[in-house]
Amino acid sequence: MFRNDWYRNQLKLNELVARFDLDVMSVGQAEIIKEWTGIYDFNSYCFYRLPLPLSGKCHLIDTNGITEMTNGKLYLIPPHLPLKFKSITPYSHYYLHFSSAELYNILPPDQVFCEKYQRRSTIIKTFERIIAAFSETTSNISCFESFEVRFLVEQLLVQFIDHHYLEARCSEFPEQRFSKVLQYIEEHINEKVEISQLRKIINMSSTDFIVKFNNYFGMPPKQYIINRKLSVAKRLLIKTSLPIKEVAESCGYQDEFYFSRIFKKYFHESPRDFRAKKYL
Repeated sequence: MFRNDWYRNQLKLNELVARFDLDVMSVGQAEIIKEWTGIYDFNSYCFYRLPLPLSGKCHLIDTNGITEMTNGKLYLIPPHLPLKFKSITPYSHYYLHFSSAELYNILPPDQVFCEKYQRRSTIIKTFERIIAAFSETTSNISCFESFEVRFLVEQLLVQFIDHHYLEARCSEFPEQRFSKVLQYIEEHINEKVEISQLRKIINMSSTDFIVKFNNYFGMPPKQYIINRKLSVAKRLLIKTSLPIKEVAESCGYQDEFYFSRIFKKYFHESPRDFRAKKYL
């Protein structure tokens, strides 16, 4: 990479980091799991998953293949990636679920990431501190604890960003162009987003835009928009008590019943049924 290219990409990364958003949704420890019940079919989630295996082994199966999750490594699983789990031996892990729109612009959204760590005691203490600060009654969490949780989670994420963004992504011109498209989608998530609007942002023909978007993100732009809207919907259903109609409107669906049909089509359950459950 030429020096000027590196410098431009470094500035771009700095801008992304400056507006980096992070919303921790749940954190805890899953005890010994002998079999993953109810997750035999491929499913996708509306949040990032950050599991830290403690004992045993399990297979994470996604569209790219099989990842064996074992002790000594930290994993980062992006939202919307179809996947399922299968235990190999009795398995336990710490888990942390969070949402972040900007991380979608920093790391590829179509693969599972894995990083080795050297000091087991240090990373376990980090998870324990997050669990202690992020209690079940998150509404009572103090300002200090909120900043502490954010700082600790960012510490866990920085190694993924360093290894995968700086080394593998900085020189990819398509990502730089499409980041403007993704930003537009996020800023207009509560509106109807047309493909014609998106392609004009980067001055592409309709055919080129759809082909290149699909090649880069592994899905057509229309599918990506639906995924992002439903991701926001899931987050609102989990984190708020807003009526379904208001959740639908927040995602750009003026018709509550149409929103419910779309939601059920993709997740095989209604928004109300989804809200009634706890997703770990």
